Amino acid sequence: MSFKGVKMEVMYEGYKKLKSSEIYKNYERNKKLFDGKSSEVFYNAVLSRVKLEYMGVIDSNNKYYEFVREGNTIVRREKSFKDLIVGNNILGSITKLYAELASNSEPTVNLEDEKKDILEKIDLQDKTSEAVAIQSYGGKLLLKGFIVDNSLYLDIVAPHQYFTVPSILSEEIIDKYVIFTEEKRTLKAEIYSEGCTEYRMYKIGGQNFEEIDYEVDLTQYGATKDGKGWKKVYKGWQVVEIHNLFKRSDYVEDLVILNRELVVGDTLTSQAFDKVANPLLQVPEGALEYDEEGNLTVKINDRVIIVDPEDKDLKQVELKTKTEEWKTHRTGIVEQIYIATGTNEQAFGLNKNGMAASGEAKRRDLERIISTVITKRDRVFSGFEKIVKWGYSIIHNSELDITISGKDILSLGVGEKIIIAVQGITSGILSIESAIKYVNIGDVDIDEEMTRLKSDLAYKTKLIEALQTLSQLDTEERVAGLIKKQADELIEELGLNE
Repeated sequence: MSFKGVKMEVMYEGYKKLKSSEIYKNYERNKKLFDGKSSEVFYNAVLSRVKLEYMGVIDSNNKYYEFVREGNTIVRREKSFKDLIVGNNILGSITKLYAELASNSEPTVNLEDEKKDILEKIDLQDKTSEAVAIQSYGGKLLLKGFIVDNSLYLDIVAPHQYFTVPSILSEEIIDKYVIFTEEKRTLKAEIYSEGCTEYRMYKIGGQNFEEIDYEVDLTQYGATKDGKGWKKVYKGWQVVEIHNLFKRSDYVEDLVILNRELVVGDTLTSQAFDKVANPLLQVPEGALEYDEEGNLTVKINDRVIIVDPEDKDLKQVELKTKTEEWKTHRTGIVEQIYIATGTNEQAFGLNKNGMAASGEAKRRDLERIISTVITKRDRVFSGFEKIVKWGYSIIHNSELDITISGKDILSLGVGEKIIIAVQGITSGILSIESAIKYVNIGDVDIDEEMTRLKSDLAYKTKLIEALQTLSQLDTEERVAGLIKKQADELIEELGLNE
């Protein structure tokens, strides 16, 4: 059996390859780490370490017990071990940081105004955030364009929901992308190739796919019946694949292990603090009794435990802690994660000296993460462009020229921009008009502002005075001469030499 020139066995191999891939096997784990469920991911690892460190605290059913005062008795209460775990969302926080920086402003779309309605149903800023996040923890994603009622929509498909069928010529050339859902050994597939989309269903056998009748009539969606399935023919690619840097998830195994150690260490330290504040009790037999419900209690009178004289001592059991050692080790783990991901504490707004850094200083501190985010974002924007071009060609039967770009990830403050603008004017690399455009962060009419500037004598006087002052302060005659020349030209341009 063949599938549009490709043997069904080859398609089945693509499916099996996905199922055995690291991206597929780790997707659910990575998604949980992104969602802040590290306590669930590392449950068994923490459990084994707590049992090792605090033998006897956790019973065979993974329960622990606390003594709680109720009236004049201390009552033992059962709790689940999962309540002890101190989660750590550092990897998820790094991914969220990537996504936030990539989508901190609406993308700039270079497109003729009369054609911008093609983007009416697509929130590019929101899609950028979603795509960069999946790109980070998932390792790759698929962008899918589709048209409903002559409007273009955009879906983002996670990597565990699709597989590829490579060309017989090269593994690097993809013939088909297969988006699928699987239930009870039945595969429902959307199969995308250049110029064609097919909708088919298969029974999953031990070593092959067996095609069965597609369960839905797709005539109203413009598809035509094709054997047991359906087909739509058009121009170009309806889908675009976006890879993360290095074609893998950011959550590599080494980083996951480091994240695990943070959860384990923080949990053990938390328990140490808890046991210091509320130590275990070594209770003589004579102090114990059972209440009407059969719960074990300790008899007390205010804060005095009533015991028989012949009973042994009652005392608190001390647990030794190594909190300082853990604090030092923890700092080292976090720094390793920062190095591997191109982040640092400044990226999360943590500044040790407590001083607010300027935009330029922040930029220097964040150069690496900014570079990383720009690379991730640009790959996503390139995919957006391809999908929009495809949609426009289908709807309007014509080509579209569009570029999507991002604004500065870390913007300078207005004051910093003004300083740069003044420096640009005085050095001759910026005109006044360009400087206004650079500083402008609102909806200011540039032409109107230029007219105002040329009529505002006070502003012109201040500007000239500033230029003259700069000229006097400069120690290099050549530069001073240049500034004076610019000042004279400016005076003449503004009509102040009359």
